[in-house]
Amino acid sequence: MDPSGKSAGGGKGGRKTAGGGEDLIKSTYALTTTRQHLLTLRYALQCDDGRDKDVTEPFTAFKSFDRNGLSLCVDFVPGKLLTKAQLKFAKSQFEAHAEVLRDCGLSIEDKINDLKDGASRLLFVKTKPSVEDTPAQFVAFVHARFTLQVRFQPAGQAPGRW
Repeated sequence: MDPSGKSAGGGKGGRKTAGGGEDLIKSTYALTTTRQHLLTLRYALQCDDGRDKDVTEPFTAFKSFDRNGLSLCVDFVPGKLLTKAQLKFAKSQFEAHAEVLRDCGLSIEDKINDLKDGASRLLFVKTKPSVEDTPAQFVAFVHARFTLQVRFQPAGQAPGRW
């Protein structure tokens, strides 16, 4: 093949290309997931007793920050276990950035409902109290969703046909 991407031999054999000399490969594979794979995924999110697993547990070294005059910690919270104080803080942050939400076509109430969803997982960053009677103050939060969706294919049917 010469530098222009055209075949030097002029024959009809060889690889098929898409326009500019790129290889054109089309393959379709049916995705199959065994029961064991599903259980592995489920155990990544839930404990044996069905409680939500703290997905930050392996990262305890990163859940505390004591530098540059800051003393902060990070707490993992499943969406269905949010406290009133955490919801109040999240709502105050949404209200402070309401214009951005509106620009994205979202409402504060929609976002609050999204936080409380069972698939939601949150990290709350808060100050470490310097005195035991001093309550911690929230500084920031991060919201993520972990969703496991499974569709079973009826026996004898081709993938995507049911």
